[in-house]
Amino acid sequence: MTLTPNFLPVGSIVEYDYKNELGKMPVVVYGIHPPTPQKEPRLDGKWLVDIWVDGTTYIITPIDDISPISLTPEILTEWCGFEKIIGTEDEFIFKDEESRMILELTEFYKQGGRGVFYSNYPNLDAHTCIAYVEFLHQLQHLYSALTQTVLPITIK
Repeated sequence: MTLTPNFLPVGSIVEYDYKNELGKMPVVVYGIHPPTPQKEPRLDGKWLVDIWVDGTTYIITPIDDISPISLTPEILTEWCGFEKIIGTEDEFIFKDEESRMILELTEFYKQGGRGVFYSNYPNLDAHTCIAYVEFLHQLQHLYSALTQTVLPITIK
C-alpha cells in the first residue's frame, strides 16, 4: 500500500526504511509538507514527511520512504494492548474503561483487512461492524475518532 498525505495524519506510526544495515523501523509522523522545489533531488517535487525515529532523532524524508505497518497478532497484543479472544484463531478485543467502549477485531478478510466491531458495555449484545482496518495507522485514527483520545501504543 502506498501512503498518501490525505490518510496520514500527524501521530501515525509507520515504518521507515533506512536503506542500510538498520533496515526498517517504526517511526512517528510529526508533519507533512506539500511538494515544493528542493535543492536535494531526492526531495524535489515530492510530498515530504517529518518523522521522529526514536523519540530523539528528527528526519525529513519523501513519503515514498515510509510504509504502513500491518496489524499482526503481535502488534495488536504487544504494542496496542488488545487481548486474544479465547476460543478463536485470530480475533482480538480491546476494552477502554474510560469511554466504556469495546472494540473487537475479527479475522482478516480476503480484502479490506479486519472487521472492527464496536459496542458499549454493559450492552455487549448490540455491536456493529463499523470499519475494516489492515494497518496500524488506520486503527490509531479510528480509535481517535471514536474516543477523542490516542490509542495507547508501546513500540517494541
